[in-house]
Amino acid sequence: MKHARHPLAQLLRVTTLSALLGMSLAHAADDYSDITQLLRAGKAQEALTKADQRIAGNPRDPQLRFLRGVAQADTGKQVEAIATFTKLTEDYPELPEPYNNLAVLYANQNQLDKARAALEMAIRTNPAYAT
Repeated sequence: MKHARHPLAQLLRVTTLSALLGMSLAHAADDYSDITQLLRAGKAQEALTKADQRIAGNPRDPQLRFLRGVAQADTGKQVEAIATFTKLTEDYPELPEPYNNLAVLYANQNQLDKARAALEMAIRTNPAYAT
């Protein structure tokens, strides 16, 4: 039985893919596009496997870790996704995307105070998130 996606989960997916498209590392297309394409195709488990394989060779890569969090969320591993995004905010507090994704995950769990706090942090790190 396939579970219907929650509207916030859809928002997370769209926001995430939009953020990934905006990333500007020169090698990002080669290193991350296959994982992103798997996510777009709804193959989150395959994307998660590939992200984990790549992270084994480059454990500090924030984009790979971000993709892992997206794949975790898309496979229903909400607790793991929250842990992944939380660790990203600790290691890279200047990145707004992990905070934004945390907000969506917390809102999905009806933890609205945590969702608000995460969104406020996203806005502090990048005021463009306010619009």
